[in-house]
Amino acid sequence: MFYIQTLLTLLVAFFSYSCASALDKETVISENLSFFEDGKGVSESVQFPHDNITVENGKLTFASSYVNTTEIGLYLNILTLIEKGILQSPRITPKFAKERIIKILQTLDTLETWKGLFYWPYSFENNALTGKSHEVVPAVDNGNLSFSIAAVAGAYLDSQDENEKKIVQLANRILERQKEGYLSIYDTKQKLLSAGWDIHSNKMLGYHIDRKMNESRLATIWAILFTDKKVPVEAFSNMDLKTVKYRKLDGSEISYYITWDGTIFQALLPAIFLEEDILIKDYDKVRNIVYAQEDYIQKNWIPAFISAASTPENGYTGMGIDEMAELVIGYKNPSTYVDFGTPHATALTYLVDKKLAMKHLSRLRTRYPGIDSGGFGWYDCISKDGRINSKILSLDQGMLVLAFYSKETRSYVKKFLKSKGKIEVLNEIYSHFHE
Repeated sequence: MFYIQTLLTLLVAFFSYSCASALDKETVISENLSFFEDGKGVSESVQFPHDNITVENGKLTFASSYVNTTEIGLYLNILTLIEKGILQSPRITPKFAKERIIKILQTLDTLETWKGLFYWPYSFENNALTGKSHEVVPAVDNGNLSFSIAAVAGAYLDSQDENEKKIVQLANRILERQKEGYLSIYDTKQKLLSAGWDIHSNKMLGYHIDRKMNESRLATIWAILFTDKKVPVEAFSNMDLKTVKYRKLDGSEISYYITWDGTIFQALLPAIFLEEDILIKDYDKVRNIVYAQEDYIQKNWIPAFISAASTPENGYTGMGIDEMAELVIGYKNPSTYVDFGTPHATALTYLVDKKLAMKHLSRLRTRYPGIDSGGFGWYDCISKDGRINSKILSLDQGMLVLAFYSKETRSYVKKFLKSKGKIEVLNEIYSHFHE
């Protein structure tokens, strides 16, 4: 048995390293940043990102007519990096980026909301955003947007430039207005933040943000910070966290924090905004999610890391790896086997291990050149047999690009939180990041 395991390990290692060639991160970034150009992943008329687009044979054949606020926030963060000269785009100038930031914030400032919280989704109608098709007020998307706007404000906090002062003023006004909404979705009986508000029934959604190892933790953290603990720290400490073990191909075991759906982004998206490698005491259990996934995709010959993404048939799944999903392991709920990976999950591993991320991105781009759509970004998924879909998602492109710029984005968020006197409370919240 030992010899079989050793042979398999060597074969996987050979596959992993021999198929990879050097690919610099600038190439990955530039090929995917193109999504955020007007007329591609961004509507020229509405000036907001499309939730998703379809590209076939190098041509845009479909663009969705709606967007969610997480996608808007990530777009704002990318524009901020361009305006600051940190991120270079051949078609998006710093001047254009600043004008677009102001335009988006002005729109958000006047957009229809529920107690300051934004709906899902917002549709494109008559060259503008409208909330007419809204269904819910999601905590998760509002939390993501709050941190994105905080990063934008933090980037310009000390500026004397009038336009940059306007950016900070707009950001502060939007964030201040959200407080009532966050207070209204705190469930005092469950002592957890609700997942949001149902517009049709006019009550809280019937489930809660109750897992720490989930991207929606940002909503609870923000609600505690900016309601001055009227949403108490208990809303975070009451959230569950579980450690499980994963047996690698070489027979060794590692411990990691399990995510609900077995996906990468649930674990790592918040690290774009916060120094979780410092804030979380046992961060090795977060890192090990990446190392366990790496072992899994290599032994199953899957070309990229796994996360919620579109499917090879242009559908969508929120599932990741069954063997790493609390939904499956803890609750024995059956799930569809996922035999495809996604570039954005692979890029997110850069937050944990830069060399590992570049190794896998290089291998992916070299072995499957068709993953690049030819001017619109990388396609959203690739299966173990090399099938590539034709969809590109704004959310995933945003995470893909920003994974390389967490240092800058985190510094902007930290500067903003510090200016509001929130660092001590943030540390208090994360002191409860344990089982």
